[in-house]
Amino acid sequence: MDLATALCGIPLASPVLNGSGTFDAIAARRAFGDAVIEEFPFAAYVSKTITRHPRAGNPPHRLWETPSGMINSIGLPNPGLEDFLTGILLEFVELPVPLIVSVMADSAEEFAELIEAVSAVPRGRGN
Repeated sequence: MDLATALCGIPLASPVLNGSGTFDAIAARRAFGDAVIEEFPFAAYVSKTITRHPRAGNPPHRLWETPSGMINSIGLPNPGLEDFLTGILLEFVELPVPLIVSVMADSAEEFAELIEAVSAVPRGRGN
């Protein structure tokens, strides 16, 4: 069965993507080796959300159990744009699938700055 699809014009082998922040591809590769890259489980990789400036996230307690599930208030901890561009992003170029970078901003101008900065980085294996 052919599950090929496209997302915003990006051709994908299937519609299966990870949720932002739910799968650390770099940590998985360190733990399990290159097999993670060779048999990558998703058609594209969605990064953890990045903000302009570093964020520590919310203080504990960040998860609350409810009768119908969990409430999550992690607070999007991340190293900020500069560290993302000069460190983490460089490791993502090894992934064999397209990279979708999740970004969050407080204004349209900041959002545009994030998108422009990430878009300026040369693409890797997955494009």
